Amino acid sequence: MPATETMRRAQELLLVLLVFIAQSDSHWFTINGETSREFSLSRRLGFHDRTDYYAFLVTGGLAGYEINKTTKVKELKIYRDEWDTMLSTLPNKADLFELNQKQFDIESTIKRVKQSSDK
Repeated sequence: MPATETMRRAQELLLVLLVFIAQSDSHWFTINGETSREFSLSRRLGFHDRTDYYAFLVTGGLAGYEINKTTKVKELKIYRDEWDTMLSTLPNKADLFELNQKQFDIESTIKRVKQSSDK
Protein backbone atom coordinates (compact mmCIF):
# COMPACT_ATOMS: atom_id res chain seq x y z
CA MET A 1 0.00 0.00 0.00
CA PRO A 2 1.46 3.39 -0.94
CA ALA A 3 2.05 5.72 1.99
CA THR A 4 -0.47 8.51 2.38
CA GLU A 5 0.35 11.99 3.67
CA THR A 6 -1.26 11.04 7.00
CA MET A 7 0.95 7.94 7.26
CA ARG A 8 4.06 9.99 6.53
CA ARG A 9 3.15 12.61 9.13
CA ALA A 10 2.44 9.94 11.78
CA GLN A 11 5.77 8.26 11.03
CA GLU A 12 7.66 11.57 11.16
CA LEU A 13 6.13 12.31 14.57
CA LEU A 14 6.96 8.82 15.81
CA LEU A 15 10.57 9.16 14.63
CA VAL A 16 10.98 12.41 16.57
CA LEU A 17 9.62 10.72 19.69
CA LEU A 18 11.76 7.59 19.21
CA VAL A 19 14.91 9.67 18.89
CA PHE A 20 13.94 11.52 22.08
CA ILE A 21 13.41 8.20 23.91
CA ALA A 22 16.71 6.84 22.56
CA GLN A 23 18.59 9.66 24.26
CA SER A 24 17.59 8.42 27.73
CA ASP A 25 19.69 6.03 29.84
CA SER A 26 17.46 3.04 29.17
CA HIS A 27 15.39 2.94 26.03
CA TRP A 28 14.43 -0.62 25.13
CA PHE A 29 10.72 -1.17 24.68
CA THR A 30 8.16 -3.51 23.21
CA ILE A 31 6.07 -2.40 20.25
CA ASN A 32 3.17 -4.76 20.88
CA GLY A 33 2.09 -6.81 23.87
CA GLU A 34 0.94 -5.52 27.23
CA THR A 35 0.62 -1.77 26.85
CA SER A 36 0.33 -0.93 30.56
CA ARG A 37 3.90 -2.03 31.43
CA GLU A 38 6.67 0.55 31.72
CA PHE A 39 8.66 -1.14 28.92
CA SER A 40 5.84 -0.71 26.42
CA LEU A 41 6.34 1.87 23.66
CA SER A 42 2.71 2.80 24.21
CA ARG A 43 3.44 3.81 27.79
CA ARG A 44 6.70 5.57 26.91
CA LEU A 45 4.85 7.66 24.31
CA GLY A 46 2.23 8.62 26.90
CA PHE A 47 -0.76 6.73 25.53
CA HIS A 48 -3.17 5.85 28.31
CA ASP A 49 -5.50 3.83 26.15
CA ARG A 50 -4.37 0.81 24.11
CA THR A 51 -6.95 1.59 21.43
CA ASP A 52 -5.45 5.06 20.85
CA TYR A 53 -1.93 3.62 20.61
CA TYR A 54 -3.02 0.92 18.16
CA ALA A 55 -4.91 3.51 16.11
CA PHE A 56 -1.73 5.61 15.94
CA LEU A 57 0.29 2.62 14.66
CA VAL A 58 -2.39 1.75 12.10
CA THR A 59 -2.64 5.38 10.96
CA GLY A 60 1.13 5.39 10.47
CA GLY A 61 0.94 2.21 8.38
CA LEU A 62 3.10 0.41 10.94
CA ALA A 63 0.44 -2.10 12.01
CA GLY A 64 -2.93 -3.44 10.95
CA TYR A 65 -5.63 -5.80 12.07
CA GLU A 66 -5.91 -9.38 10.90
CA ILE A 67 -8.26 -12.21 11.85
CA ASN A 68 -6.52 -14.97 13.81
CA LYS A 69 -7.29 -18.16 11.89
CA THR A 70 -7.48 -20.25 15.05
CA THR A 71 -9.46 -17.99 17.38
CA LYS A 72 -11.32 -15.99 14.69
CA VAL A 73 -10.53 -12.86 16.71
CA LYS A 74 -9.20 -9.66 15.16
CA GLU A 75 -5.63 -9.04 16.36
CA LEU A 76 -3.07 -6.32 15.87
CA LYS A 77 -0.23 -7.28 13.52
CA ILE A 78 2.97 -5.25 13.53
CA TYR A 79 4.36 -4.63 10.04
CA ARG A 80 8.08 -5.17 10.61
CA ASP A 81 9.05 -4.20 7.06
CA GLU A 82 7.32 -0.84 7.50
CA TRP A 83 9.19 -0.25 10.77
CA ASP A 84 12.48 -1.12 9.05
CA THR A 85 11.67 1.27 6.20
CA MET A 86 10.71 4.06 8.59
CA LEU A 87 13.80 3.62 10.76
CA SER A 88 16.07 3.46 7.72
CA THR A 89 15.27 7.12 7.02
CA LEU A 90 17.32 8.14 10.07
CA PRO A 91 20.94 8.95 9.23
CA ASN A 92 22.24 7.49 12.50
CA LYS A 93 19.76 4.61 12.82
CA ALA A 94 22.48 2.03 13.53
CA ASP A 95 23.64 4.06 16.53
CA LEU A 96 20.14 4.51 17.94
CA PHE A 97 17.96 1.53 17.09
CA GLU A 98 17.99 -2.20 16.72
CA LEU A 99 14.68 -3.78 15.74
CA ASN A 100 14.48 -7.35 17.03
CA GLN A 101 11.67 -9.81 16.75
CA LYS A 102 11.70 -11.79 19.97
CA GLN A 103 9.06 -13.34 22.13
CA PHE A 104 9.35 -13.63 25.86
CA ASP A 105 7.24 -14.42 28.88
CA ILE A 106 6.26 -11.02 30.26
CA GLU A 107 5.06 -12.39 33.59
CA SER A 108 8.39 -14.16 34.20
CA THR A 109 10.24 -10.96 33.31
CA ILE A 110 8.14 -8.91 35.72
CA LYS A 111 8.58 -11.47 38.50
CA ARG A 112 12.30 -11.65 37.68
CA VAL A 113 12.26 -15.42 37.35
CA LYS A 114 13.81 -17.53 34.64
CA GLN A 115 11.50 -18.23 31.72
CA SER A 116 10.03 -21.71 32.01
CA SER A 117 10.21 -22.46 28.29
CA ASP A 118 11.80 -21.03 25.19
CA LYS A 119 9.38 -18.49 23.73
